[in-house]
Amino acid sequence: MDNKAGRGTWICSHCDPQAGDGLDLVCRVTNKSAKEAAELIAPLVGLSAGNLDPAERERIYQQQQAKAGAERKRAQQQRQKAILRAGAIMADCDQGNASYLASKGLGALLGAVNRTLIREGGESFPPASLVVPLFNEMGELMNVQLIRDDGTKRYLAGGQKAAAFHRIEGGELVAVVEGYATGLSVHLASGATVYCAMDCGNLQAVAAIVRRHHPDAQILLCGDNDAHTQGNPGKTKAEQAATAVGGLVALPPAAGDWNDYHQAHGLTSTKGAIMSASSTPTTHHPSCELVIQNVSTLSEVIPLQRGHESSAPMIDKMSASQRAALLIDRLGEVAINIESERVYRYSGSLWEPLTDTELRRQMAVLFTEQGAPFSEKGIAAAVATMKLIIPVMGQPSQDLIGFANGVYDMATRGFRQHSPTDGLLNHNGIHYGAPQQGETVERDAPSFMRWLGHATGQDVAKMERIKAALFMVLANRFDWQLFLEVTGEGGSGKSVFANIAALLAGGPRNTGSGNMAALDHARGRAQFVDKRLILLPDQPKYIGDGSGIKAITGGDMVEIDGKYEKQFAAVLRAVVLATNNEPMVITERNGGVSRRRVIFTFDRVVAEADKDPAIGVKIAAELPVVIRHLLAIFADPEQARLRLLEQRNSEDALNIKRATDPVIDLCAMLTFLDKPEGLFMGGNPSVKHEPRRYLYHLYLAYLDYHGLGRPLSVQKFSQAVKSATKEFGREYKTRKVKGYAQTNAAPTDAAEVFMPQAAHVDEG
Repeated sequence: MDNKAGRGTWICSHCDPQAGDGLDLVCRVTNKSAKEAAELIAPLVGLSAGNLDPAERERIYQQQQAKAGAERKRAQQQRQKAILRAGAIMADCDQGNASYLASKGLGALLGAVNRTLIREGGESFPPASLVVPLFNEMGELMNVQLIRDDGTKRYLAGGQKAAAFHRIEGGELVAVVEGYATGLSVHLASGATVYCAMDCGNLQAVAAIVRRHHPDAQILLCGDNDAHTQGNPGKTKAEQAATAVGGLVALPPAAGDWNDYHQAHGLTSTKGAIMSASSTPTTHHPSCELVIQNVSTLSEVIPLQRGHESSAPMIDKMSASQRAALLIDRLGEVAINIESERVYRYSGSLWEPLTDTELRRQMAVLFTEQGAPFSEKGIAAAVATMKLIIPVMGQPSQDLIGFANGVYDMATRGFRQHSPTDGLLNHNGIHYGAPQQGETVERDAPSFMRWLGHATGQDVAKMERIKAALFMVLANRFDWQLFLEVTGEGGSGKSVFANIAALLAGGPRNTGSGNMAALDHARGRAQFVDKRLILLPDQPKYIGDGSGIKAITGGDMVEIDGKYEKQFAAVLRAVVLATNNEPMVITERNGGVSRRRVIFTFDRVVAEADKDPAIGVKIAAELPVVIRHLLAIFADPEQARLRLLEQRNSEDALNIKRATDPVIDLCAMLTFLDKPEGLFMGGNPSVKHEPRRYLYHLYLAYLDYHGLGRPLSVQKFSQAVKSATKEFGREYKTRKVKGYAQTNAAPTDAAEVFMPQAAHVDEG
């Protein structure tokens, strides 16, 4: 009773709802409705139910109903929050040795231990603390108990504890205990399937669940002997639970719990004490006779693992973890991606995703095969539990290139068969083979070389850079933090480049197609999960800060919001390739996009007479030769990355940036001195425009000459110049002179074209 504001308020962790006021308490104790309870207590508080007019009585009733509804809603929200947090905690756990179990004489057993610090209820639980998951009757995770090495325990705030339990799989005999350590000791001593109710107040609720799941089982209520506590609540509650379900009570001979007895006397003595301590409950149940008859047949010590039943139970009688184990057996080798919470199954070469719908349908088939009834809730609980059991999928090595018939290892420069440990989510679908005698790319891939030669104008250096770009796609080197942009007129070979890249990535299965705008939004990014190549074909004119492509190519976690799926964050492990007729206009001025942007200009349009409609098909047939050529010339992948950096900084790419960014184009017409002794910045609107003296005025003159509007502010212009000078390998410097900013920029003759000219006076 906390009696807030004198309203008789109370809290009960084992009730539903878990809190209320005085009227709620009367309702619960008398089992009457709120209206009946109000009439009952009215005389006691100076009111007369008979004197209340019907309208007032109805008002009080509606008020209480609304209050109770609000409390139930709040409690439900808290429970849901605890469920979500419990799932996150369990996903962050490993199986390990907990010091708490060692202190209880159970150090040989593994338990769930947290990887990272958990704070709950004013206490901190460092890594390797014990985490005990608690489930409801449907097998759904509802809460966890956190146990620190020193024995400090906490549940998640607002989480369900009433009728929640932890199950330890065992044999036909079933025991209900209070604590987790007690449950382990009882299980090891008797071989029983043990349900841990976590405290004595929860014994009866859990025992009722056990009886429903095991209608013919032998049920022992292995309570604590609280001899030193008034009323011995452990004994009292165990007897009440046993009476309710027709079970037997087994109390330790001395004060304490069965784990205390186990530590003091060993397993053999504990087993004998449990069986000899069993007493008949008040209410008889047929299963009680079986306990006495079968004591001698119990195994000495049964280890903590599945499969101790003499006959397998029907699937509808199983716990969620048992059903999950059946589903795992059916699916084969499965693992989970923690980021997306997706389940993957190994197909012999790839880890292929399974949707939750597919998993639920497979679980339903298991029920149907046994002719057992099932519910959507039970199916979902088994699938959710399976996700907590299966191993976490590892990340593939960047040294591996996946083919249909195996993997090529760049580190060893050798080819081998597929392995589950490779972690491949996709491959290029091409069968790798050894090169033919005397094979050359010029002789054996003529269509590829004809396309490449035309696109580059036979520029050997540019050919090598395009090959480096194709190698980047082949090897899926998204980790280079670069993206490819191919721009130029229609009919210049851009589409062929994109088609070759898609083939190297493994075709449509491994290629996601979209646009720049899609990369900027969580919903648009969903289509690119598990892809090797993000293709942005025929990109419409884009003007933006490129935040999406910057985050993706930078290897950052990005939000993914798939339709009808839970939102999550993940790293998109794909190379990005954009093709367009007009280059993108990036408004970001800090260089975050510019340093990742590798631009190729395709400006040689194929003449109508030279067009080959079958060029794509011919190059596809030559692809094995092209791949072997790329692997040979870039045996050291770093050489390919260096070629791409050369292209990023090339005159070709710089011309594109000049065409799309006025500040970069202006900086190309400036020289930057070693010291800040050039133009002053300017920008004061009251100052007369003098482009030959002020850099900002020169910028405005440039915009006016080219018919461009919306100039940057002085501050943003200064930042843009600082970024633009890096494109030319120079440094932008400033200093203060009598409060005015002086720069190291000075105009060249190229700037004269937009400089104001002196008026010519005709003296004739």
